[in-house]
Amino acid sequence: MRRMAALQHILVASDFGSSSARAVHYAAELATRFAARLTVLHVVPTPLPLYAVEAPLAGELTSREARERGAKHDLDSFLTSLTEQAPLCEGVVRFGDAAHEIVAHAEETSCSLIVVGTHGRRRLSRFMLGSVAEQVVRSSPVPVLTVRAEVPVER
Repeated sequence: MRRMAALQHILVASDFGSSSARAVHYAAELATRFAARLTVLHVVPTPLPLYAVEAPLAGELTSREARERGAKHDLDSFLTSLTEQAPLCEGVVRFGDAAHEIVAHAEETSCSLIVVGTHGRRRLSRFMLGSVAEQVVRSSPVPVLTVRAEVPVER
């Protein structure tokens, strides 16, 4: 029987919502128990015009810079409370499609584990919106731990 690989670097995705807050809590706990490095990744969605236009307009560039500054500020504030629990913690902001950027960052930094929150959507909303967690699970080269948000039971 193969032994489980040691957890040396854990990547957790956060959009600062309730489902990702639970995922961050789990990831920080794992990082503490395994003395692993923890990276909190926040992905800022890139609007379609930045993909579609070769040279972005000055207003779009300013908007992107402002969004990046805002995201970094929010992430820094978020990490302040987390570094006491997980001292080997760092934050990263990326732009693009969340699932793609999570997997790409995990590959680039040789992460041992990805932790993502899931909203627990069902039926039509999941079909229409897709699931970042599901896309990460399907395309990740490393194990993925999904942490479900506390949601009321559907009847």
